[in-house]
Amino acid sequence: MTLEDLSARLLTKIGNYLSYRIRTKKEINDKLIQYLAKFDYSIAEKETIKAKIILDLEELKLIDDDAFAQTYVRQKNESKKPLSNRVLRLKLTKLGISTELLDKYVPKNSSEGEYEKALKVFERKLRNVHLGDDRAAKQRLYRFLAQRGFSNTVIKSVFDTFFKLK
Repeated sequence: MTLEDLSARLLTKIGNYLSYRIRTKKEINDKLIQYLAKFDYSIAEKETIKAKIILDLEELKLIDDDAFAQTYVRQKNESKKPLSNRVLRLKLTKLGISTELLDKYVPKNSSEGEYEKALKVFERKLRNVHLGDDRAAKQRLYRFLAQRGFSNTVIKSVFDTFFKLK
């Protein structure tokens, strides 16, 4: 199989991979490495093929980390179970989003919106938890918010607000 044939074949495979959802450049790069590992070509040839495919996808605007980060953050913030900014930053970093884009779309040390997100998650979870004066139930709720990545100060303010209203 020639390099051109392999490149066309891999471009088709990556097109199928992209058909499920938008992907980051890192995800595409990792998938290409996985596909190319099955073929006996030199490292330089594999790098050439990989670079060509990524360049083609960028020219076709099928890879756009900026659009991916913006969409990902918007979807997570509008979901029924929003994530804290800290968890969003962590997940986007694992997906290969640069720190410039992280700073652009996810506030770093800001608690703006954190309280509202935590309150939304808290109220949804509270529907399934019988509270009363049960200390264990309160601990479960606290742990639940902490696992979603909210800071102690945000969790305490949510608890203070909710239990002052009761």
